[in-house]
Amino acid sequence: MYEALNKMNIKCKRFSLHSEHLNTEIFKEKSFLTIVGKLSANSNHLISSMAMANLAAVCRQKRCKSVQALIYSDNHIIKKTRIGELYRDLIYYSDLIICPTQALKESLKNHSLGQGKNIYVVEDPWQVEEHSYHKSSSSNCLNLLWFGSGLNAQYLINILPQIYHSDSQNKQLRLTILSSLEAIEFIKNKVKSLNLSAKKIKFTYLKWKNNNQPNQLQEELHRAEIVLIPSDPNDPAKLGVSHNRLVDSIRAGCIPIASPMQSYKELSSLAIIGNNFSSMMSYVAKNQYLLRRQYDANRCNIIERFSPTANKLHWQSIVQSIINSES
Repeated sequence: MYEALNKMNIKCKRFSLHSEHLNTEIFKEKSFLTIVGKLSANSNHLISSMAMANLAAVCRQKRCKSVQALIYSDNHIIKKTRIGELYRDLIYYSDLIICPTQALKESLKNHSLGQGKNIYVVEDPWQVEEHSYHKSSSSNCLNLLWFGSGLNAQYLINILPQIYHSDSQNKQLRLTILSSLEAIEFIKNKVKSLNLSAKKIKFTYLKWKNNNQPNQLQEELHRAEIVLIPSDPNDPAKLGVSHNRLVDSIRAGCIPIASPMQSYKELSSLAIIGNNFSSMMSYVAKNQYLLRRQYDANRCNIIERFSPTANKLHWQSIVQSIINSES
């Protein structure tokens, strides 16, 4: 987004807003466009602090006639939480909203808060370098990867028994978990209660390093052969989930095994999509070499829409339309 604006010779300033450490410079700025990015915090106290600061900034910029844009990447407004309340307020004050998927856009359009709003779709770009599907692997093991936030850890726990009981073609499953320390502790405790034999599945736990992304993610994806992306298509909070984890897995030359989310189904020609992770894992273990050849032949054309270049062009088109409407 920032590169797209810079190429249009638009001066950009970034602020991270919490009321306890508030950079008051934002209240002195008079911009033609204010973009509120993805917001998150690790505690209710920080959420409250973040909400107060961001709402104050938005109201100030709104009074100064700045166009208010919101990046809406998760279906927060259905949640009865502080972050849900924050996003309901932000949507109310926004002039336009950017979603990462068509499904999330349609959901917001059908919500009372989204009616009458200008809503755009800008798909998340890939973060990692392209890697060959033809990875060298030990003949007696399969390298699996799960990465994500603690909010998605339970989905992994739910499918682990299925993965464990799959037909891995007599190969040991080596599953790397890449997540926060809190999520890792949660997963470790749950794994202990499942009594999974280390002869069949071996776990490696890695802390997600915010200051080394996307390099760390790229390294682990390049080591992996299969990426597990479980979720819940019946959970309204997951409606319109981004393609990003699936796209990065495909880009890195992995075979993704994923739940049937609407955005994932759009890429079903490059991934194994479904609810039965046992049968899907068995199928991949048996047919991985065939799948790699098949995916390798089609990958570039199918995921080109997620390139950073495509993302920049989408942002430039949106910003240009704002400039035209304001002139």
